[in-house]
Amino acid sequence: MTDVSRLRTPEREAFRRTILGMLETTPATVARAGTVGALEEPVSDLDFDWRPTPLGKVVESKREYRWPIVAGAALVGLAVLVVARFVIFLPADQAEARLAKYATAVDEFSAAIEAMEAAETLTDPAAAAQFLEAAGELLVVARPGPPGFLPFMPAGPVADVRSVRHRLLILADAADSIAARLARAAQYREASGEILAIPLLPSSAPPELIDPAARALATMHSQSTAAAGRLDDSDEYAAYRESVEQALTTLPGSIDRYLLALRRGEEATALARIAELEASREDTLAEVEAVLGQVETDAATLILELKRGIAEVRILLGDTG
Repeated sequence: MTDVSRLRTPEREAFRRTILGMLETTPATVARAGTVGALEEPVSDLDFDWRPTPLGKVVESKREYRWPIVAGAALVGLAVLVVARFVIFLPADQAEARLAKYATAVDEFSAAIEAMEAAETLTDPAAAAQFLEAAGELLVVARPGPPGFLPFMPAGPVADVRSVRHRLLILADAADSIAARLARAAQYREASGEILAIPLLPSSAPPELIDPAARALATMHSQSTAAAGRLDDSDEYAAYRESVEQALTTLPGSIDRYLLALRRGEEATALARIAELEASREDTLAEVEAVLGQVETDAATLILELKRGIAEVRILLGDTG
């Protein structure tokens, strides 16, 4: 081969142009399958101008469904729906039912308060019993916890149950603080109506009316003793019980003195004995009325708070009326 580096410059340029011309006009070659050592055969550039031949007809595929797999997938989907129904939607349904119970309990509690205010006194036995029952039902309804729900799931009505339940527990606690006192006050008021309930007594009477008067006083004595026996040992009414005990201790002597004056026809003495019996009753009533008055004052103050709490609960329940 010729050593290009020894050629003169014009000759070197001519040689370079010759080589470039050969490269531009030499056809490309590709390796063809053949025996080992086979020579590569030149392939014209036209062999690379290939285009895909379009299909002569539409190729249709026929699919076969495996029905056991389809049925299994349907069962799995149904199971997922059932699980979603019980795990996601069931707590919401339970919460709605709980809210309905809350609304009913609040309405009954509010009605009990209105009945107590409409009564002659807040310690009226019938009204106090209704209030005690409604307050107890409110606590029973509010005590169970709210239904559970999955984490990271919308709480929805469950959150409403939590808010309303919190308010109801506050209401029930406030009502419980006065309900026991109201129930006891109603018990004492009812007993005070029977203790020393002096019948209508004459200052003078013929002999045939003395025995009926004696029987009426004996009945009054036995009823008073029975009513006093039903009283509890509350410290709040200790003074009243002592007054009643003292009055019942002296009652038989007062009755005997009255009947004796009646038999003797001592009208002035009989009137004095009647006044003595009535004064004994008035003294005991003064003791119990002082305590009942304080209970009613405390109850009236608490009722205002209970009404505000009821209004807040009804707002949470969506009752804006």
